[in-house]
Amino acid sequence: MAVHNLEHGNVVVSYNFRTQDKAVQLQEAVSDVPDSEDWAVVRYYEDLDPDTVTLAAWGMLEIMTDVQPERIKVFFASYTGELGPEKIPC
Repeated sequence: MAVHNLEHGNVVVSYNFRTQDKAVQLQEAVSDVPDSEDWAVVRYYEDLDPDTVTLAAWGMLEIMTDVQPERIKVFFASYTGELGPEKIPC
């Protein structure tokens, strides 16, 4: 399902936090991004190193430690709806 969303220009945000409060911080940071309700997929992914967040768009990957709202906003602004072979929201 993540690949399907990437094909349509979505950003897939994956995380592995040790505490629930970090997951809440991440969800708030993504919610602050314009149009994130249409373009973001946020998921827990246990195979990541602890306290890691990844942002993926078609052909692009950014890896960060903890929640970094400004980096998240820049990534979304740069790649949302711009990449992927199927340029319609899904």
